[in-house]
Amino acid sequence: MIKHILFFALCLGGVISYSQTANDELIQQLYKSDQAVRKELHEIINSEDQTNLYKKLDEMNKIDAVNQKIAFPLLDKYLENEIELSNESIKGLYYILQHSEFHEKYKPFVEIAFQKKAIMPNEYAQFIDRLLVRKKQTQLYGLQSKYWPENQDMFLFPLDKNYAANRKKIGLEMADYSNYKDEYVPVLLKKNEFAVFGHVKNKNANPIENVEVFYNNKKIAISNKKGFVAAKIKPETNKQIQLIYKKDGKLLFEETFDIKDNNWQLLTPGYIIK
Repeated sequence: MIKHILFFALCLGGVISYSQTANDELIQQLYKSDQAVRKELHEIINSEDQTNLYKKLDEMNKIDAVNQKIAFPLLDKYLENEIELSNESIKGLYYILQHSEFHEKYKPFVEIAFQKKAIMPNEYAQFIDRLLVRKKQTQLYGLQSKYWPENQDMFLFPLDKNYAANRKKIGLEMADYSNYKDEYVPVLLKKNEFAVFGHVKNKNANPIENVEVFYNNKKIAISNKKGFVAAKIKPETNKQIQLIYKKDGKLLFEETFDIKDNNWQLLTPGYIIK
């Protein structure tokens, strides 16, 4: 597939600079490869035989790298008004961008794509939330979750308390978080609030139940059967927080985080507690 993409790009190389049709055709070819490998990966994940899982993941990463190398120069030219692109191609570039590490750089492109209605509200919200989550900041719309494959746990990344109004503003339908229950209920944050979540495990990666988590001498959470905990706090400073883990009144572990510019922290005491 990768060789086919490169061959297609080389064949169009002489006209890319001035032909919208050629650019659109190239981007659509890249987009098809982006989606095809993910469809194959999804089929493996949902099958009993996952022998080729890591091989397919490696293939996906290689395709992404090739796609980005070809697509981003076109995206740059589009932002500089050097070329024109169809809305279909703008959407294709959006997905190639989604699977890259350049979210911050190309945020203006996504804003343009949304204004042109080349992408839907859910696609716009997905990009913005992913960008915020990568910076450990509160997501605005609630489309990004953390998944732990070893125990099938899933938890919504901390969410802005006003997420309903945020969704309405961009024309996004209301969310249904009814599947998140008990300790997994989404943590909604206001300004100056901070969230912590994750699993408490021993050195053998086994979960530890009924571990109490303290902040400023106040118990903020207790781990469930899977060792999962989640809580929100109001830090006294914007620099650091310290959490204390206890079980049956005995100290297990102390953990300190730098929290500057962050709104949440994934707990990391696992594999350390004896």
